[in-house]
Amino acid sequence: MRKNRFIFLLFILFSLTVVAQDVTSYTVKEEIYGRKEGVALTMQVFRPKKPNGAAVVRLISGSWYSSMENWERYKPNASLYLDKGYTYFLVAHGSNPRYNIQEASADVKRAVQYIRYHAKDYGIDPNKIGITGSSAGGHLSLVNGLSDDVIDTASKDPVTKVSGRANVVAVFYPPTDFMNWGGKGISPVNYPNFLEANGVAGAFAFRYYDTTKKNYVLITDLKERVKIAESLSPANLVTKDDPPVFIWHGDADKTVPLQQSKWLEEKYKAANLPFELRIKPGEDHGWKGQIKEEADFVNWFDKYLQPKKSK
Repeated sequence: MRKNRFIFLLFILFSLTVVAQDVTSYTVKEEIYGRKEGVALTMQVFRPKKPNGAAVVRLISGSWYSSMENWERYKPNASLYLDKGYTYFLVAHGSNPRYNIQEASADVKRAVQYIRYHAKDYGIDPNKIGITGSSAGGHLSLVNGLSDDVIDTASKDPVTKVSGRANVVAVFYPPTDFMNWGGKGISPVNYPNFLEANGVAGAFAFRYYDTTKKNYVLITDLKERVKIAESLSPANLVTKDDPPVFIWHGDADKTVPLQQSKWLEEKYKAANLPFELRIKPGEDHGWKGQIKEEADFVNWFDKYLQPKKSK
């Protein structure tokens, strides 16, 4: 009996040791990367014990909803990057329905600027930042990487004086063109019933600040809404200086048509830029065991953020 008890205690001690090793293989800290309207914008920072000098930003976003409650959901994915030495950032942005896509995109830019400005503190190269996300998170990642990098040189905030673009993008099934949804000339932007049925009406509630009323006013002009939607469509943003892009997309996706990724592929190939699209046969908007495909993202980041030195 004593022998069995002794063996049991040894097993418990061994288990605790294994858990301790797992926990101490990286550190996690929540940080504020910005503030707006009296609210803090936060992210979790995962720092590996053996950093490789590069970073990966993971956007917490689905249907442009963003909540730090989803931290736990993405922690298993973190190990893919941490095991390779990437400093990993789980970033939340202003969430639908309170904030629209324009505002969420600005938050993502702010997060990348903050990380780049503090690159030395994180032990990373400011020119080695990858970004990833799924669906809406993939869309925002592409908007970040492909948008013109406008820097506010007159700002009193030093963070806004550095680039807000990630250097490499790898995403799952992203929307890429709101003006050509599933086919040319098909746009859901000005169809409120469609947007409401899909829970994204708030994400497309574009607005402007009225200095007279001192309040935000919804933009109802259809042409203006189309103009904004075009500016938020990655396929319309492709230029020669854009970063390498990798996409996984299911060919049975009923939420975001595969056409969206193929359309961006056409634009990238026309610009002769690095791009890879992999198609998951028979899969819808997300699939079981998707973390296996995310391992390809790590390889993509390795290729462009950790290039092998020639002998």
